[in-house]
Amino acid sequence: MKRIHAVIVFSALALTAPAIGQTAQEPAPIVASPISIARCAPGTGASASESEHSRLLGGALDDFGRSGFPALRNHIPKLMRALDAAPACYPKIEQRDRQTVVRALSTAEYLVLSSAISTAQQSGASGAPSESIVMQPNTYGTIALLLGSAAVEDHQYSEALALLDRGLALQSHHEMLLTEKVSAFQGLGRNAEALAVLDFILNDGELGLTADRSRIFRLKGVVLIDLQRLDEAEAALNDSIKLNPENPGARNELTYIAQLRANGPRRQLEITAPNAPRPK
Repeated sequence: MKRIHAVIVFSALALTAPAIGQTAQEPAPIVASPISIARCAPGTGASASESEHSRLLGGALDDFGRSGFPALRNHIPKLMRALDAAPACYPKIEQRDRQTVVRALSTAEYLVLSSAISTAQQSGASGAPSESIVMQPNTYGTIALLLGSAAVEDHQYSEALALLDRGLALQSHHEMLLTEKVSAFQGLGRNAEALAVLDFILNDGELGLTADRSRIFRLKGVVLIDLQRLDEAEAALNDSIKLNPENPGARNELTYIAQLRANGPRRQLEITAPNAPRPK
């Protein structure tokens, strides 16, 4: 049986959002629960080269959407150079004077986060309200995700972890980077660490606003099966089904648990991924 890792689906808006503005002028973290907002120190934030890297990313995603990982591999050297040129400060949510930037992968994610930011700012929990909250492409987070996913697909799990951690060093609240890291840990047989990542997602306030919790509980169930903690796995899978009753993946895992309890054979798992749909 194959283990599917992240299917990468991106909104076209994530690649065509407004151009990157100037970096913020004060190096100070701003934290509001459950939203984390950051300021970049002068000279550490986004630069003019991001526009070029965003176009490069768009071409890679377009080819990946048509032909999957074989086509993506042609872009890897340029994507690696782009990641090497990523700014030192590139948070998912950034305060620039009176403007708040949200680097989102979809319009839906942006709408949820912008609403939460507005509420936090209006309440005074996150400083003065912004004059505007704008969506911009999450260029370097997405590049790290593509490179990490390609490494997972090639079973280069340690390399994948290093690439994904580069993205997470910039954006610790990035669900897809985190779930792809789970796949890399599974490939290495480091299931306790995979479980810790999933628990982080489930318990993180910011990710709680946007994460697909049904999917995360299903992944947690799979990892707990691999750890031979079947009662906990069953509970996690049932939580997944409660959130999404149309959930054949979780139901299949429950069937597998029943087989294990009946002394059935353990499956051989392979980490793999289908072709991603083309961005629309």
